[in-house]
Amino acid sequence: MGSTRARIAIDAMGGDFAPSEIVVGALRAREELDVEVLLVGDVPQIEAILNQHTSSHNIEIVASEGTIEMHEEPLSGLKRKPKASINVAMDLVKQSGQMQLFQPDTLGRLWQRLCCVWDACRESIAQRLVRCFRR
Repeated sequence: MGSTRARIAIDAMGGDFAPSEIVVGALRAREELDVEVLLVGDVPQIEAILNQHTSSHNIEIVASEGTIEMHEEPLSGLKRKPKASINVAMDLVKQSGQMQLFQPDTLGRLWQRLCCVWDACRESIAQRLVRCFRR
């Protein structure tokens, strides 16, 4: 029998103060919401932040290459950078069929809204995740 815990792919490189605030929020979400977290982004940066906050994190880190920067037009950035953190996170969700995406930037909020239209459960999880990242 498989796990019933929600699996969340988090773009650790997106949003203000990334990746540090995103990683800390992911740790909090894992503890408070009992979710399985996969952090997507620059592995050495993410590991360094995790090691500053806990000695045993048990969080999977998925490598990506680059990000979609604030000055870039979002859709063309997604096309030009297939290995950017948001693209890798979205691919994980697509391949899994069971996983959800959290990306704390504008692009992520758009993706979350689309997911909420399709699945009301995703909306409640996304709202609880946002609370973890706003503290």
